[in-house]
Amino acid sequence: MKKWMISIIMLLTIGVVIAKVNSPEVTFAHVLPEEMNDSTEIKEITIYEIKPSGKPREIVLSDKQDIDKLLQVSKNMKLKQTDEYAHSGYLLLLSDENQTYTITVNDDGILDMDTHDNHYTIKGENDLLKIIKSFEDKWEPVQEEE
Repeated sequence: MKKWMISIIMLLTIGVVIAKVNSPEVTFAHVLPEEMNDSTEIKEITIYEIKPSGKPREIVLSDKQDIDKLLQVSKNMKLKQTDEYAHSGYLLLLSDENQTYTITVNDDGILDMDTHDNHYTIKGENDLLKIIKSFEDKWEPVQEEE
């Protein structure tokens, strides 16, 4: 009986590992929230740099060209679901007229969606991180609330 239980547990474990390894790749555009579709107009993107040390910085993108550039360059990135999550990196708040969507991305190619509910590994180039870093001249210190 004991060997039988151990065999079942091992088979289940192997099944879970195989399912994770064989999970399909999807694009960044595919994992964006359903509410955020082609008809949704993102009015503003705020990006916070999340680091364990140093002064916090932010970028506020409200220019349509900058917003479109960030979304268009990133939309074809290939992602694969993972259990890892981004501990540091960049927190993006994408705001339309009704809602704010969250994305976290880091230098290791981990991308979290929906306030860390869904985790992905970026396969290939991390285009989102590249575009964030291209806005180097727009960083400002985070203003502390009074």
